[in-house]
Parts: sequence; C-alpha cells; structure tokens
Amino acid sequence: MDAFLERHEVGEANRSRLAESIVTSARKYDLNPRLIASVMIVESRGNPFAISGKDSIGIMQIHLPTWGRTVDREGINLLKIEDNVDFGARILKNYIRQFGLWEGVKRYNGFVADDPISQQCAQEYVAKVQRVYEFQQPAAPQAEEF
Repeated sequence: MDAFLERHEVGEANRSRLAESIVTSARKYDLNPRLIASVMIVESRGNPFAISGKDSIGIMQIHLPTWGRTVDREGINLLKIEDNVDFGARILKNYIRQFGLWEGVKRYNGFVADDPISQQCAQEYVAKVQRVYEFQQPAAPQAEEF
C-alpha cells in the first residue's frame, strides 16, 4: 500500500500511517484497500488537513452537513488520520452495500439522482477514482537475451 501511495505522489510525511490506516479499515469493512486509497487520493491526496469549499474535512473529505451529527455523537476526530480513514471507509462500505461498487462510489461523492449536473460531476468523479484504482506501474524493461 505504501508503494501505491508513493506512485500517486502522496506526501511522505504521513504515508506509512495512511497506508496502515487504509489496510486496517479495508479489513474491518471488507473493502479493497486500493479502492479506499483511490478515493482518498482523489479526495485529498492524503492531506489530513484538507478542507473543501463545500464543508468537507480531512483525508476522505467527510461532508459535515451530511455526517456532522454522527461525527459529534461518536466522538470522531476528522483531523486524525485513523478516524477520518475509518469513517470514510465505513460510509463508502454502506453506499457500496446499498448501490453496488461504482454507483456506491458516486454516492460517496454526493451524487443526487435526477440532477443532471450532479450526474455529470459524479461520472467525472468515478472516472478519476477508476483511473487511480486501475493504474498499473509500467513493467520494468526486460534485459535482452543473447
């Protein structure tokens, strides 16, 4: 996981902690760690202090108007890497369980059915996550045999 994050230019400062949090949450929620990492890379590139103009916070960009009450009730610290990754993975898992893999990823991004602008934004978001998720490092060149 550390190498995957490095390939996607996630800063070194928190990379091992991020990798460990992603793997732990992936096991806990039965998700592919690469999917969690891909969402995180698209959302914040691993910046634990990321705050969007739409009131989303931390690595997984947890949307406060939607999830703020739950965060307060459960004492989740959205600026703590482990809490943010775990809560984001939990939200993602619930959406995937309800709507399927890529439709669940759309919902994670705030997709609203019957809204054409939301539909377009959601499609673009899923495409970004899929590009990261499916990224394969180029194979090392093979030495020629004589």
